Amino acid sequence: NRLCKLKSSYPRLTCSNVIYKVNCKDCSDFYVGLTTRRLDQRMKEHASSDSSALFKHQLETGHSIGFDLPDVLASDVCKTRLFIKESLKILELKAFKSLNGNQGSFELKLW
Repeated sequence: NRLCKLKSSYPRLTCSNVIYKVNCKDCSDFYVGLTTRRLDQRMKEHASSDSSALFKHQLETGHSIGFDLPDVLASDVCKTRLFIKESLKILELKAFKSLNGNQGSFELKLW
């Protein structure tokens, strides 16, 4: 117990360099994204930007979005690995069928 902490001592919304998932509180739709900045700053942008898929969903449906409770799916200090992880999570969770509408920031190819 003394050697390893399983829970982060940092509040979730202060984290940066993360892959996150934001859920609609009223339906099964969700969004997977990445940010290198603080997560709370990115959530404020999603909540107020008409170019955000989350904002558009909220506006079009009248649903409530969980901006206050995003899930942190992964983190990394290397931007390239962060982009790859985002693309893998979007594919894994099939977020492209939900609010993402794309396959991620990084094109995944096998030679």
